[in-house]
Amino acid sequence: MYALQSGFVNGLKPDDYILKIKDKIGCEQKIDISLEEKEAVAYQILKEDISCFKGYAALKIDLKNYEENDVEISWSNGAIGVNNQVTDAGSMTVNISNGCNTINESFNIGTTDRAPAFLLPNIVNPDLSGNNDVIDIQRTDFRSGTIKSFNVFERGGRMVHSGKNLSWNVGGNALPQGLYYYTIEAEVDVCGTLKNIKKTGSFAILR
Repeated sequence: MYALQSGFVNGLKPDDYILKIKDKIGCEQKIDISLEEKEAVAYQILKEDISCFKGYAALKIDLKNYEENDVEISWSNGAIGVNNQVTDAGSMTVNISNGCNTINESFNIGTTDRAPAFLLPNIVNPDLSGNNDVIDIQRTDFRSGTIKSFNVFERGGRMVHSGKNLSWNVGGNALPQGLYYYTIEAEVDVCGTLKNIKKTGSFAILR
């Protein structure tokens, strides 16, 4: 049983209730009230990484079964509502409440401000198919950079190639079959800033 002091009752759970109203002269009236449980909020978080070109990540809560005005949405960076623009990478939390239940979900926001990927073939077979004769840096994300050095070594450490060229025709030399190691250094544009990037790896020559 609840007694109304201020005209409001808080903390009622979904159930059937009887509201009794009595006036000063003792007249009484009963009203049946049914509180139904609200449907859980169905939603999807639309997110992306921070783009170095836009300078921010656009986040959005896509509500499936509620209108925006029927829920309260708050973000850990202080934003309110379904849309949020984030300029700093890191952890983000969103709170979604339908007045009865609150959902808290956390996730990470990354950034595209990072060095480009770099991958060379791990097998070169110049005498077998003819389709994989060339180590071609132009096929990697380093193609727009300035190559400072591209060195190749045999397993014993002897250098068998050194240059600043974007490609090396393995089929044009007499290197024996085996495992080789490379180092490459390049100046690459990463979101408007030139950065010196070094990569190492290995590949096998099959003949």
